Amino acid sequence: MSTHKSIQIKKHPLNKKQNITNFVLQPDYYKDSKSEDKKGFDRYERIYEELNKTNGVVKDENAAMDILSIVGRRNWENDDGNGCTVHSAVYNLTDKTMLFVPNEHYTDKDAVYTFSFE
Repeated sequence: MSTHKSIQIKKHPLNKKQNITNFVLQPDYYKDSKSEDKKGFDRYERIYEELNKTNGVVKDENAAMDILSIVGRRNWENDDGNGCTVHSAVYNLTDKTMLFVPNEHYTDKDAVYTFSFE
């Protein structure tokens, strides 16, 4: 059994930015599906709500990571059994950097890594 998940890119309708997800975003794809068949979709919807508050613009990478921390799986009540957020990453395509937090350690400065790409 394969556990590979494909990544799709969809432009955010408010600001034409791109969000990366690990589930299908095709309109009505989950229309008749049960909650347990669309794990992660609730996270996407919650992140979308947070981005709507700022017209899709975040101050910086840390503000984007704050949004991801809201939907960390261990402490967020939802209908798909929570699960575990293995890591969160924010990519800055302009500066070619990535902010990376493993294992939901959002408030531990020693667990926040910044990577630069050339």
